[in-house]
Amino acid sequence: ASIRKRDMNHYRDFLKEEGLTEAYGYQIELVRRVYPGWRALLHHSIANCLATAQPNEEDGIRPAATPFLPRLIAEESAKEFQADLHPETDIGDSNFLDHPHRGITTGQTGKIGIGCVIYPCTLGGVTDKVKQRHPLIGNFVLIGTDVGIFGPVGVGEGSVIGPNCEISGFVEFGENVKVRAAAVLRTVPTAQFRPGRLIVEKDVIIGEEALILNEHTSDLILPAGTSIPAHSHVVNDGEGKPRVL
Repeated sequence: ASIRKRDMNHYRDFLKEEGLTEAYGYQIELVRRVYPGWRALLHHSIANCLATAQPNEEDGIRPAATPFLPRLIAEESAKEFQADLHPETDIGDSNFLDHPHRGITTGQTGKIGIGCVIYPCTLGGVTDKVKQRHPLIGNFVLIGTDVGIFGPVGVGEGSVIGPNCEISGFVEFGENVKVRAAAVLRTVPTAQFRPGRLIVEKDVIIGEEALILNEHTSDLILPAGTSIPAHSHVVNDGEGKPRVL
């Protein structure tokens, strides 16, 4: 709630009510002085401002393009913190990068909402064409260690992606989707056609090591509230419905 309100006093009041008045100062010092993820995000904010600033018609400010400096900041930050955040990635407030020294990568057209917890992962692309080609991460999403998300994947608010998952292609998550460890969700292109989307509606739970592929031209839809058992192999039945092999 404090993140949505952009009001840290709301959080301080909560701690006070819980008898934890001193915790706030300790937490702030811990983040500012110790956690490298906060510093990586600070550097990214500066680089992003330089790379994406738009003219302000009200006050007449017209920022000059600075293509070199944002990249320099990003590269130096990546060397120091191992968080390779592209200067043009749109990253919201109050995100937490945990253990970034193990490597976090984002792409140019990617977007990350507010209040996310992100462990070492790759949010990458599968093409160099000038279009939306990187993941769009919603608010309050948790992304586990060694996750790979590639392409214009949309991850809905409140979703959790467990460690070692691979998600790629035209995949769309609704809100509060839970993907357990080592699951694979992909759309599979062929030389003959582009596949349809893989649409995971809200509140779906996908078990460990599940393999969900859409190799068909129609969209494959996992209906809201569906639970996919661990180790399942799910494909498109040809009419957009899931079929378990």
